[in-house]
Amino acid sequence: MADKASRSASWLVSGGMVRAATAFLANLALVRLLSPEDFGRFAIIQADISLVGAILNFHTGPLLVQASEEELESPYLGRYSGALIAETILVGGGGIVTLWVLDLLTFGALVLLISSLVTTWVNAEVKLYERGFEYKHITYIETSAHLLSRLFAVAGAFFGMGALVLYLRKAVQQVVMIEGLRRIGGLVSLPVRWLSVQEWKEHFRKLRGFWTDGLLERMFDRITVMMLGWVAGEEETGYFYQARRLAITPNQVFSPFSYRMAFNYFSNRLPEDKRYSTLVRGLVAEAGILTIVASAAWLLADPIIPWLFGEAWSSVIPLLLAMTGVIIGMPMFGTVQAYFKSKNKLGQFVMWGRGAQYVMISVAAVIALIYPVNAGLFLSSGLSAGFVGGASATWGVAHYQYKRK
Repeated sequence: MADKASRSASWLVSGGMVRAATAFLANLALVRLLSPEDFGRFAIIQADISLVGAILNFHTGPLLVQASEEELESPYLGRYSGALIAETILVGGGGIVTLWVLDLLTFGALVLLISSLVTTWVNAEVKLYERGFEYKHITYIETSAHLLSRLFAVAGAFFGMGALVLYLRKAVQQVVMIEGLRRIGGLVSLPVRWLSVQEWKEHFRKLRGFWTDGLLERMFDRITVMMLGWVAGEEETGYFYQARRLAITPNQVFSPFSYRMAFNYFSNRLPEDKRYSTLVRGLVAEAGILTIVASAAWLLADPIIPWLFGEAWSSVIPLLLAMTGVIIGMPMFGTVQAYFKSKNKLGQFVMWGRGAQYVMISVAAVIALIYPVNAGLFLSSGLSAGFVGGASATWGVAHYQYKRK
């Protein structure tokens, strides 16, 4: 089992590295073909859809990972597909209404909304498949979908499609994912039925911790983007969007292993008494590697970003430096989150982890409102402090609970 887990980890990390490199290179091309305003408007629309999704998300994917084998039999599996149907209707309707109210309802926004709805179903299929730790084929499919969608975006922008490619690339990605899953037999025919009142009560009972944490997770980032767009405009939001993309690159590499596989491993493979020691080993290793990465970003950002992106994007540099804490803290925060999820103690994670995040970003938001000229810098610093503070606080709680045993 340990050997299988090791192989799965190597596949996930390798796939994460390829996807991060692809995203980085594609982004280099797109920043020379599109304007900061294009990225800023996309970030605001994406944030709106994501917020609606967070509020009306039934978190079927994580619940499927933790479900017993009996719950995955056809009669019971319908409970999860019924929740997916309800989520699709609610998020679709809510997304259209909010986009219209904010005067953001465009063809591109509609495509992005529909793609996001499809992603929810695809993710549920992926979670069912990877319960058996069969990550090799999933990694191939996800990496191929990511690569092809980014190639499409760059080619489309080059041939004059403009900012529309930002909204279409997710649709391309999901089409490739569906075809890949079909080819490996990973598409399960989910029963289509509505849930009874009692089944809804049971689903909401399981959902409570996942929903609260998921809502706060998306709000933390998306509200920051929307607030910056309101205070500083689309151009500054575009710079912030690019700085954040660079800062989360290490998380794109690590998260398939440090969060996604960690949650599956903690939930289904590790006994209770082994989880904390495994968590500590993982966090120490992550902290060492990520500190080196963050130091390199700090030293090299000034000469490299103008050379890669062009002088027009030099405003990204101070924002990226302010996000050093995102580079270090985001993957570690995800690992602690996976640990608490596996123990069904998300309430404690929300209280200490999300609480620390929101205290930090709230302070930054107040300062940004007082000094809007530097709003991007203050909110970037708030993101950094939030991830580092949240990871530290929740690790401390996990350690305290372990010592009390």
